[in-house]
Parts: sequence; structure tokens; C-alpha cells
Amino acid sequence: MSSHRAILQVFSGPAAFQKIVLEPGRRCTVGRTSRADVALSRDQELASVHFEILWDGSAAQVRDLDSPTGIE
Repeated sequence: MSSHRAILQVFSGPAAFQKIVLEPGRRCTVGRTSRADVALSRDQELASVHFEILWDGSAAQVRDLDSPTGIE
């Protein structure tokens, strides 16, 4: 496994340009409330904690957290 970090960046909305550094093995959750690591409070399409990203150092996995609308 590589030890490279990844950068998660929000591209639009009130949190535009926010960047989160993902270390290998770190999970990062994204949702609408402060229960998520990255909270996008104005996005009404997101569940309170909608999905997670797991970075292993060379590839990212995105997993839906049983949100009503899923992920694409």
C-alpha cells in the first residue's frame, strides 16, 4: 500500500473550495449535518450523513451510507 495522501475538494455551493486531506486508511463522511466530517448544510439532496470515502493510499472507495437518494 502506498502512503500518498489525497485531497477532497468541494467545487460549488457555500463550502466551495474547502479542501480535506485524506491520509491512507482514513474514512471521511459527507452529509448535510455536523455529524458528517464534511457538512454541506445547504444541500437538501444529502442525508445527514450521506456517504463515506475511504482512501487506501492509491485508490478511493465511495460507499453510500443507506441514504434515501443513493449516490451516482
